[in-house]
Amino acid sequence: MADMFNRLTGAGSVQVLGDAAIPVADAPNPVKYQNQVYKTAEEVNLGLGGRFPIPAAPSPVASTTAALPAPNTSLPFMTQRVTIPSSVALYLMVRTAKIAAIDLIDGEPICADIFSEVSLNNGVRWPTAQTGQQVQIAIDNTDDTAAHEPRVSLTGVRLRP
Repeated sequence: MADMFNRLTGAGSVQVLGDAAIPVADAPNPVKYQNQVYKTAEEVNLGLGGRFPIPAAPSPVASTTAALPAPNTSLPFMTQRVTIPSSVALYLMVRTAKIAAIDLIDGEPICADIFSEVSLNNGVRWPTAQTGQQVQIAIDNTDDTAAHEPRVSLTGVRLRP
Protein backbone atom coordinates (compact mmCIF):
# COMPACT_ATOMS: atom_id res chain seq x y z
CA MET A 1 0.00 0.00 0.00
CA ALA A 2 2.77 2.44 0.92
CA ASP A 3 4.52 1.66 -2.39
CA MET A 4 1.43 2.66 -4.40
CA PHE A 5 1.10 5.91 -2.44
CA ASN A 6 4.78 6.72 -3.00
CA ARG A 7 4.52 5.94 -6.74
CA LEU A 8 1.47 8.20 -7.14
CA THR A 9 2.87 11.15 -5.23
CA GLY A 10 6.31 10.74 -6.85
CA ALA A 11 4.84 10.99 -10.35
CA GLY A 12 4.64 14.75 -10.15
CA SER A 13 1.33 16.61 -10.28
CA VAL A 14 -0.83 13.98 -8.61
CA GLN A 15 -2.99 15.08 -5.68
CA VAL A 16 -4.32 12.48 -3.28
CA LEU A 17 -7.48 13.62 -1.48
CA GLY A 18 -8.17 12.40 2.03
CA ASP A 19 -6.13 10.14 4.21
CA ALA A 20 -4.22 7.24 2.75
CA ALA A 21 -5.95 3.89 3.38
CA ILE A 22 -4.23 1.54 5.76
CA PRO A 23 -4.95 -2.15 6.31
CA VAL A 24 -6.59 -3.11 9.59
CA ALA A 25 -6.86 -6.42 11.39
CA ASP A 26 -10.18 -8.26 11.43
CA ALA A 27 -12.64 -7.09 14.06
CA PRO A 28 -12.13 -9.07 17.29
CA ASN A 29 -15.86 -9.51 18.05
CA PRO A 30 -17.91 -9.48 14.84
CA VAL A 31 -21.70 -9.09 15.05
CA LYS A 32 -23.55 -12.40 14.97
CA TYR A 33 -27.26 -13.06 14.43
CA GLN A 34 -28.54 -15.24 17.25
CA ASN A 35 -25.42 -17.42 17.52
CA GLN A 36 -25.24 -17.87 13.74
CA VAL A 37 -28.48 -19.82 13.35
CA TYR A 38 -29.07 -18.00 10.05
CA LYS A 39 -26.85 -19.36 7.30
CA THR A 40 -28.53 -18.13 4.12
CA ALA A 41 -29.42 -14.65 2.90
CA GLU A 42 -31.48 -13.88 -0.18
CA GLU A 43 -33.02 -10.86 -1.86
CA VAL A 44 -36.82 -10.92 -1.60
CA ASN A 45 -39.76 -8.58 -2.14
CA LEU A 46 -42.27 -7.82 0.58
CA GLY A 47 -45.61 -6.36 -0.50
CA LEU A 48 -47.50 -3.88 1.67
CA GLY A 49 -51.15 -3.07 1.17
CA GLY A 50 -51.71 -4.87 -2.13
CA ARG A 51 -54.95 -3.51 -3.62
CA PHE A 52 -55.66 -1.38 -0.52
CA PRO A 53 -57.18 1.91 -1.81
CA ILE A 54 -56.66 5.21 -0.01
CA PRO A 55 -59.80 7.36 -0.39
CA ALA A 56 -59.71 10.71 -2.17
CA ALA A 57 -58.74 13.78 -0.16
CA PRO A 58 -61.71 15.76 1.21
CA SER A 59 -60.52 19.03 -0.39
CA PRO A 60 -57.65 20.44 -2.47
CA VAL A 61 -55.83 21.60 0.69
CA ALA A 62 -56.33 18.47 2.85
CA SER A 63 -55.32 14.84 2.50
CA THR A 64 -56.63 11.44 3.54
CA THR A 65 -54.26 9.27 5.59
CA ALA A 66 -54.38 5.49 5.69
CA ALA A 67 -52.10 3.01 7.42
CA LEU A 68 -51.27 0.11 5.14
CA PRO A 69 -51.85 -3.40 6.51
CA ALA A 70 -48.61 -4.27 8.31
CA PRO A 71 -47.11 -7.71 7.65
CA ASN A 72 -45.30 -9.61 10.36
CA THR A 73 -41.96 -10.83 9.10
CA SER A 74 -41.43 -14.57 9.53
CA LEU A 75 -37.63 -14.20 9.33
CA PRO A 76 -35.28 -11.23 9.83
CA PHE A 77 -35.68 -8.80 6.91
CA MET A 78 -33.59 -5.71 6.10
CA THR A 79 -35.19 -3.25 3.66
CA GLN A 80 -32.86 -1.87 1.01
CA ARG A 81 -35.33 -0.33 -1.44
CA VAL A 82 -38.90 1.02 -1.22
CA THR A 83 -40.92 1.11 -4.43
CA ILE A 84 -44.22 2.88 -5.15
CA PRO A 85 -45.47 2.88 -8.77
CA SER A 86 -44.81 6.21 -10.47
CA SER A 87 -48.37 6.20 -11.86
CA VAL A 88 -49.71 6.96 -8.35
CA ALA A 89 -46.65 8.30 -6.49
CA LEU A 90 -47.35 11.85 -7.67
CA TYR A 91 -50.52 11.97 -5.54
CA LEU A 92 -49.10 10.32 -2.41
CA MET A 93 -47.06 11.39 0.63
CA VAL A 94 -45.38 8.98 3.05
CA ARG A 95 -46.46 10.11 6.51
CA THR A 96 -45.11 7.27 8.66
CA ALA A 97 -42.56 4.50 8.26
CA LYS A 98 -41.75 2.43 11.34
CA ILE A 99 -40.08 -0.84 12.14
CA ALA A 100 -41.22 -1.94 15.60
CA ALA A 101 -40.81 1.27 17.67
CA ILE A 102 -38.22 2.93 15.39
CA ASP A 103 -39.54 5.95 13.45
CA LEU A 104 -37.91 6.22 10.02
CA ILE A 105 -39.43 9.55 8.96
CA ASP A 106 -38.91 12.72 10.98
CA GLY A 107 -41.03 15.83 10.63
CA GLU A 108 -43.57 16.33 7.86
CA PRO A 109 -44.66 13.69 5.32
CA ILE A 110 -42.34 13.20 2.35
CA CYS A 111 -43.26 12.98 -1.33
CA ALA A 112 -43.80 9.38 -2.39
CA ASP A 113 -42.29 9.97 -5.82
CA ILE A 114 -38.78 9.71 -4.34
CA PHE A 115 -39.68 6.02 -3.90
CA SER A 116 -40.99 5.50 -7.46
CA GLU A 117 -39.44 2.78 -9.60
CA VAL A 118 -37.74 5.44 -11.76
CA SER A 119 -36.27 7.34 -8.82
CA LEU A 120 -32.57 7.24 -8.08
CA ASN A 121 -33.37 7.80 -4.38
CA ASN A 122 -35.50 4.77 -3.50
CA GLY A 123 -32.63 3.01 -1.73
CA VAL A 124 -32.95 3.05 2.06
CA ARG A 125 -30.88 1.90 5.03
CA TRP A 126 -33.57 0.80 7.41
CA PRO A 127 -32.83 -1.42 10.42
CA THR A 128 -33.48 -5.13 10.23
CA ALA A 129 -37.03 -6.12 11.14
CA GLN A 130 -36.64 -9.09 13.46
CA THR A 131 -39.04 -12.05 13.45
CA GLY A 132 -42.52 -10.88 14.45
CA GLN A 133 -41.79 -7.14 14.22
CA GLN A 134 -44.13 -5.11 12.05
CA VAL A 135 -43.15 -2.82 9.20
CA GLN A 136 -45.68 0.02 9.43
CA ILE A 137 -46.23 2.55 6.66
CA ALA A 138 -48.93 5.25 6.51
CA ILE A 139 -49.64 7.05 3.23
CA ASP A 140 -51.48 10.32 2.53
CA ASN A 141 -53.57 10.71 -0.63
CA THR A 142 -53.45 14.38 -1.69
CA ASP A 143 -55.65 13.91 -4.78
CA ASP A 144 -59.14 15.26 -4.10
CA THR A 145 -60.60 13.65 -7.24
CA ALA A 146 -59.81 9.93 -6.86
CA ALA A 147 -58.78 7.13 -4.55
CA HIS A 148 -55.37 5.55 -5.21
CA GLU A 149 -53.77 2.18 -4.46
CA PRO A 150 -50.17 2.79 -3.34
CA ARG A 151 -49.00 -0.81 -4.00
CA VAL A 152 -45.86 -0.37 -1.90
CA SER A 153 -43.18 -3.04 -2.14
CA LEU A 154 -40.03 -3.42 -0.10
CA THR A 155 -36.99 -5.12 -1.57
CA GLY A 156 -34.39 -6.36 0.83
CA VAL A 157 -32.40 -9.17 2.33
CA ARG A 158 -34.07 -11.98 4.27
CA LEU A 159 -32.05 -14.26 6.52
CA ARG A 160 -32.97 -17.90 6.96
CA PRO A 161 -31.55 -21.03 8.57
